Amino acid sequence: MSLYNANITTRLIDPVFNQANFRTEFRLHPDTVYLTNWRLINVGVDGEDSEYHGVLGVESCIKNIYLYDGNQLLDQIIDAPRVRTFQNLTDFP
Repeated sequence: MSLYNANITTRLIDPVFNQANFRTEFRLHPDTVYLTNWRLINVGVDGEDSEYHGVLGVESCIKNIYLYDGNQLLDQIIDAPRVRTFQNLTDFP
């Protein structure tokens, strides 16, 4: 059985709060199922001295990730670059 069919659509979710170099907040639609293969687009570094991390690339721009349900913290990644570097170097998905 294939997971993908005509009923699955790709949607862009715009942030409800965005302050450069500080925080971006997204609100997900209630009563909606989200798959785990999300894509984050339009993330980058600008400036003369900006360089991407050798192992992570543009992922090094993300510092922390928090998942909330209202005010209830569901999950978090405190040091995202360190976690992703370990995963990339050990081929751990």
